[in-house]
Amino acid sequence: MFRSIARVFTFACVVGGLLVPGQVAGARTGSALPERPSGRSDPSMAFDAAHGRMVLFGGYRQAWLDDTWTWDGSAWAMRTPHDAPLARNGAGIAYDEARGQVVLFGGRGKRTWGDTWTWDGRNWTWHTPRPEPHGRDDMGMTYDAARQVVVLFSGGGHHDTWTWDGSAWTQQHPLHSPRTRNSPAMVYDAAIGKVVLFGGYTFSQHLLGDTWTWDGSDWTRLHPAHSPSPRYGAGIAYDSVRQQVVLFGGGTTHGYSGQTWTFDGTDWTMRTPAHAPARRSGPAMAFDSARGEAVLFAGYSGYGTGGYRRDTWGWDGTDWTPLVTSWFIRVRPFIVHAGKRTRVNGYGFAPGEVVSLQLLDPTAGTVVLKRVRADGTGTFGVHVRIPDDTAHGLHRIRATGLSSDRMAKRRVFVE
Repeated sequence: MFRSIARVFTFACVVGGLLVPGQVAGARTGSALPERPSGRSDPSMAFDAAHGRMVLFGGYRQAWLDDTWTWDGSAWAMRTPHDAPLARNGAGIAYDEARGQVVLFGGRGKRTWGDTWTWDGRNWTWHTPRPEPHGRDDMGMTYDAARQVVVLFSGGGHHDTWTWDGSAWTQQHPLHSPRTRNSPAMVYDAAIGKVVLFGGYTFSQHLLGDTWTWDGSDWTRLHPAHSPSPRYGAGIAYDSVRQQVVLFGGGTTHGYSGQTWTFDGTDWTMRTPAHAPARRSGPAMAFDSARGEAVLFAGYSGYGTGGYRRDTWGWDGTDWTPLVTSWFIRVRPFIVHAGKRTRVNGYGFAPGEVVSLQLLDPTAGTVVLKRVRADGTGTFGVHVRIPDDTAHGLHRIRATGLSSDRMAKRRVFVE
């Protein structure tokens, strides 16, 4: 379960089946376009609030993966930790807010793992607590902020609930419990102070569409008036800005889903965004509290429809935006006073197309700033004026190609 990694450029020495320790932890990024992880299904991802970055580990793409990546809101960076878990997918992951570290448990690789690891921003550390949950994959796992513990439920055919307090696992014995399942969607809902669990599938491949909450001592089944159809492997995150749970995709009886749902603690609502990721199951999804958006990466769309995805998307409460594309915009200066100008440069749009520039103001709504025509290479540069009555705070500028429908967003802070 334990390994050490040495990466010197692209060379790794293997001695006695273990990689020899070498280069200290770091990150590397590409030159032209941001380097990004390969397409995969069932990777593990959590937002590391202590370092302001998403942390992604592993997944599956015709083989189990063992790479660690971070996302800073604009680019992926491959990390080179000294130590790391062995290759796997379907591991549970959560950010332990009280201890300021990411916790990873279990997963499936050459065997079904039952090991506990933590990430401190530079390196993975293997823990050997006793007792420990049985090895499993595709469990539900999230951090319960009200009780300052990580909660793990089911997975791998096990019907149990465990909590992690930073040093030890403790099995809980609730009076009620959801049935045994794999690949549920589970996240902590801060607005109601409870863990929310949805769906999954049973050992007999029966899809589930039930909603449950965990209050630290017992599970309670909810009966919302509306609900997503039964599914497994959906992405889920808690949007702390809009104070609602966001769920995307999953595998259903009708194939892979591309639906977006939100949960307000009482009922589910299906959203109809103008843009959305392709249908898929097994994406990684977590909320980036530093940038106020849910981030979705990868997943599986089936043969002939993209297969293993490698796209990165952001959800701002209203719409999905591709975050890593061959078209993008830059805004300089990033900090600007209301009534003053900032410059927007766009790249990768259709040659000669008209691009609409809009300010996405959380208070005033969408404000059209200007229309500009891209040159023969699909690039443009233009100054735009921020309206006088724009509220102080973080906003976004959106560029939409009117013929190609290519869209890109970039943050701007209005003083």
